[in-house]
Amino acid sequence: MNSDNLRKIIFILDDDPGILKLCDVYLRRSKIPCDIYIFNNYKEMINHPCIDNASLIIIDIFLDGITGPQVCEIILDKSCSLTTFLFISGKDFEYDDFSNLCCTYDFIKKPFTKIEFTNRCKLLINISDRLSDLSQVKRKIEIGLWDVFNYSNIYLLILDPEMNIRLCSYMLAIDLGYESEDEIIGENWLDFLPDNMKTNITHIHNHIIKNPTSKEKRFQEVTNDIITIKKKIITVRWFNACINNGVKLTFSIGIPLTKDITKNDNIETLRAYWAEKINKDRTTIDAFRGLMYSQLK
Repeated sequence: MNSDNLRKIIFILDDDPGILKLCDVYLRRSKIPCDIYIFNNYKEMINHPCIDNASLIIIDIFLDGITGPQVCEIILDKSCSLTTFLFISGKDFEYDDFSNLCCTYDFIKKPFTKIEFTNRCKLLINISDRLSDLSQVKRKIEIGLWDVFNYSNIYLLILDPEMNIRLCSYMLAIDLGYESEDEIIGENWLDFLPDNMKTNITHIHNHIIKNPTSKEKRFQEVTNDIITIKKKIITVRWFNACINNGVKLTFSIGIPLTKDITKNDNIETLRAYWAEKINKDRTTIDAFRGLMYSQLK
């Protein structure tokens, strides 16, 4: 459903009852199809169950004990919503206070007219709608990309700091002997490694989790064996990096190498095989990228 056809949710936060009433009246007369929630306490607002669905949040810059930008940061830390913000001020302020906000926002200074206020609100709501539509397209692309990786011969693996499996691609789970990726979630990755490799892989994992600023140290490549439920050995070339989702995690993309090839002592043969595998997967990804772009036109 197109976001243009939905009723908008608008929050207003101000410790001045007169401003709250004025904004409420202006919005109700604006013919914007919306549900309006007014607050004089920021804690009540940020804990409201509808805040994730708000198209616009109107906040006074100078509140009692906290600033508008600080409230905005709390909301953005708690939610991945596509809310836009309109800050109200009765005096001059420093723009630098807003330079670190990762959101769409505008300002309006008191006193303001109905036309000026409603035009700002309509513009920000329109931006929120466009962001919402774009987010839906992005989500569909992400699902398509995940399907490409999930069912290709590329392994995907995400480990938490204790090396417990947080995410695993379908093909990695199948090759390890499981019926689905859900069965392996929560297992410790060390249980799938040979004893003589556990110490080295743990060291690499811990090094990545520290997430150093140096690009050369932030990304690690390693080749190691993994052991399936049936004790079969699979040699995998891993590309590892750190991601931060509130908790630092190790994100790994692995290319499995055949048992016969990995036993060959000729390093050039191994390199040629590895290059062929990478090129095949790159061809798949490039083909999908072309399809993706064509669908966006």
